[in-house]
Amino acid sequence: MKCITAILFLFVITSCTENDKKINEEDRITENWDKAQFYDDLAFTGLDSLGKIIQISDSIIAYNWNANDKNPANVYSYIVDAYGKFDSRIEKKLVLNDIQKKSLIHLITDSMNYEGSNSMCFIPHIAFVYYKKSKIIGQSNVCFLCSGIKSVPKSTTALNKRGNKKLKNFCRNLGLKIVDK
Repeated sequence: MKCITAILFLFVITSCTENDKKINEEDRITENWDKAQFYDDLAFTGLDSLGKIIQISDSIIAYNWNANDKNPANVYSYIVDAYGKFDSRIEKKLVLNDIQKKSLIHLITDSMNYEGSNSMCFIPHIAFVYYKKSKIIGQSNVCFLCSGIKSVPKSTTALNKRGNKKLKNFCRNLGLKIVDK
């Protein structure tokens, strides 16, 4: 009887250890996905670095994405994660021409379009993805609900009224759907 009890005890301990290993593996995968999705470990690079990324890009694609439904549940801050996986809720995409690209560079890198504070909410519906030789080299995601931008490489995230108005008009002229208050 003692032998059977000892075997059962060892079986229960072994089973618990195996389940703990599975949970830890799931946590590790989730942590990696979170880092890839939200780019938490990127350093602040400033507007000049972002401007250089935009300038060296050979194509820029503008997107309407994130369902345009103002619903803060299950939204992402970046249209494409560090693995190159795009959010599946893309409604429209268009390639910017050279004139549009120059306008975007000016809008995104003009420090007069930003203010010092960070925005509270962030539900982006517009994204600009920067490509070099068909590879993604950066992106900017825009939320007009809170006047915020999150870019990779990381840069300023709060537009002032002037910057918000200019970028909003630029996006409308491109034919992108604007979600705001």
